[in-house]
Amino acid sequence: MGKMARAEMEYVPSFVEGLRPLSPGAVAAFDADGTLWAGDIFDDFGAFVVAEGRLDAAALQAHEALCKEDELAAMYKMMTFFAGMNEVEFSALVKKFLKDYKVRWHQDVLASLYYLATHGFDVVILSASARLLLEPVFAQMPIREIIGMEFVADDTGIFTEKSPQPSPAGEGKAQIIQEKYGALLEFAVGNSRLDAAFMRLARQMAWAYGPDQALNALALASSWQITPLFKAK
Repeated sequence: MGKMARAEMEYVPSFVEGLRPLSPGAVAAFDADGTLWAGDIFDDFGAFVVAEGRLDAAALQAHEALCKEDELAAMYKMMTFFAGMNEVEFSALVKKFLKDYKVRWHQDVLASLYYLATHGFDVVILSASARLLLEPVFAQMPIREIIGMEFVADDTGIFTEKSPQPSPAGEGKAQIIQEKYGALLEFAVGNSRLDAAFMRLARQMAWAYGPDQALNALALASSWQITPLFKAK
């Protein structure tokens, strides 16, 4: 996707249209799964890898069950499924997956990303999905940096079950964005209680997009922008 078309400008919320950087290098940080698009691309990729015969279906089912009990633990568990692969193998699977995969963009969030990028903000993606999976999705977009989950490889380049700390999940999102950008973070948008910590750091605006119950309560108490999502009847 190239520059935002004029027709897409209609999707930019009015509260975003008025934003301008307070400082040079101002950052607008976007969560990905559930925020920029519907669903979870890493989960969809996992299902694809099962269909390819590279992952046991029982492992993915266990992950889905864990996600209902402990979403943060499930994010880390997902990364371990690819232990034994290397970057070339993983990237080849990603390329095959994305060939037919259709990202279900949330048009108002996507339009806001382009709008802020063209009005002086550096856009950063902050996600608990694997960076190697996200990079091709954002390849043609005005992104300064993608901060995603990283694989830890051994001396031969084989992925292990380890995860670097901090990682961009839960409180780790806040820690990473604070260390990298500090007070330059001016805008943040997310959809989950696990996004709350980094959203609190935004100096100018935080936007709870289709928030879960916990994030919605915090957004109301903090006077953040809120966009509820309703399931079609």
